[in-house]
Amino acid sequence: MQGRVELMRARRKRRRQRIIITSVVVAVVLTGALLLWRPWEDDEAAELVDDGGDNTEVIPPDNGGPTTGNGGDGREESAEVGEAEGEGPTDPAELRFLLWNAGGGERAVRNAEFELSQLTGQAAEELNREVKRPAFDTRLPSAVYYHGQAPLLASFSASLADRLDGGTARKVDLTIVLGADIRSLLGNTPAELDSTALDGLTAEVLNGCGINGVAGETSNLLERLGVSVLNPRNYEHFDLAETRLYYSPGSFEAAYELKELLGLPGKVSPIPYDIQVILGD
Repeated sequence: MQGRVELMRARRKRRRQRIIITSVVVAVVLTGALLLWRPWEDDEAAELVDDGGDNTEVIPPDNGGPTTGNGGDGREESAEVGEAEGEGPTDPAELRFLLWNAGGGERAVRNAEFELSQLTGQAAEELNREVKRPAFDTRLPSAVYYHGQAPLLASFSASLADRLDGGTARKVDLTIVLGADIRSLLGNTPAELDSTALDGLTAEVLNGCGINGVAGETSNLLERLGVSVLNPRNYEHFDLAETRLYYSPGSFEAAYELKELLGLPGKVSPIPYDIQVILGD
């Protein structure tokens, strides 16, 4: 009898040891998997890349055009991004391009990619570029715009415009993509407008809502503030609910002031490309 008791005790002891060892192994495996996965980093990235709504984004990419996001007033976080940009790109291989196929066709896209390859020394597939087509092709004239104050941008854009017959390359400081809320925003704009931060800047206005007349109204408002406005054109779709506002390096304060004047919700965001090419008729 005593022997059976001792045997049962030994079995229970071995069972407890197996449970302890199994628990330790499972804990080690789970800890290792958690360290490799790092879900907290995914959450942090999501906060930066996808701010939610439809207004402006701190980290781009939305559709190769300006990008989206929501929440907060945008001043602190966007300002930090602007400060981090420093002097801007110094190597052609670092440049980011947006090509708008606005009536030029696929041949114009291939030609632009070839010229970009020649100027940057990169193969076409290595270029940091996106190709978009505006809603309702309007067969725009070809043009080259650059965003920022780095010396490389002006010289590179001038060379590219010459190769593509795009006229004189233009520096653009602000981009406004109009959403369906723009009608009410314009209706609430003060009759008397005054801004020193916006005076002398250049802006482009893109219709992202499909409402007739709002691009012209927005352009007129900007001109009252001393802003030079390029000919309005269409965004790649007309589904935007909220107007988006983007700024070139060095133009954050002006963008924030315009945001306040228009009463735009959400953040203002840095323009997610350095050079924009309109591949027109």
